[in-house]
Amino acid sequence: MCLGIRLSCLRVDVLMSAQIWKTLKLPLDNPTKPECQTILYAIEELYFYRRYVEAWNVAQDVLKGKLKAEFKAIVEGYRAKCVGLIGRG
Repeated sequence: MCLGIRLSCLRVDVLMSAQIWKTLKLPLDNPTKPECQTILYAIEELYFYRRYVEAWNVAQDVLKGKLKAEFKAIVEGYRAKCVGLIGRG
C-alpha cells in the first residue's frame, strides 16, 4: 500500500511500528528534500516512542554524510535532545 506522503511508498506495517529508520541507507551525502523529510520523520518517530538511544544512533549516522548547514543543525538538535534524555526514559 502506498500512502500519499513522500515516504517512498513504505508499507503501512513499517510506518506503524517505529521502523522507518531501518529503511534508511545512511550516511547520505547531500540528501534531497524528500530524503531529508524521511530522515527527520524517522528520528522524530523514535524520539516520540522514547527510543532515544536508537534516535541518537540514527542522528549520528546521518551526521557522517555531507549535509546542508540548516539540515545538519536540525539533526544535531535532535541528537542533543536525545543525549539529555538517555537514561531518563
